[in-house]
Amino acid sequence: MRKYIIWPDAGGASNPVLYSVDMGSSVEPSIWNCGTEPDPPLALRVCAVIVTYHPGAKKLENMPKVLAQVQGLVVVDNGSNPDELDPLRVASQTLGFQLIENGENLGIAEALNQGVRWANSQGYPWVILFDQDSSITDGFVRQMFAAW
Repeated sequence: MRKYIIWPDAGGASNPVLYSVDMGSSVEPSIWNCGTEPDPPLALRVCAVIVTYHPGAKKLENMPKVLAQVQGLVVVDNGSNPDELDPLRVASQTLGFQLIENGENLGIAEALNQGVRWANSQGYPWVILFDQDSSITDGFVRQMFAAW
């Protein structure tokens, strides 16, 4: 089994070193920049889960910012009306994320659990959880892995 460990100080803040460790073998350092590598190692694939409830158009503006930092996104809607769902459906097709439509408000905990189950079924080892009021800063996911 292969594990991946980020060591942010070894390569400098903008170029952390990712150690690929095979159980029973020596550590092989390789350079990998979390923010720019198009295909991160499987162990660092992240799926974002966003729960919505009657989102306005302004709430959709955060989704491309999230997608720029993760490899997958699932939006779980908790009982929005058809006029509110239509922009989510269009965004799902345009931006390429999974949309789960609950016909009623099942609560944020259940909606987050649905998103995590979907991410798990798609093989994502990491998830990051948001509600529709959350925002993400540039480099957030990279910084979280660097701190970890």
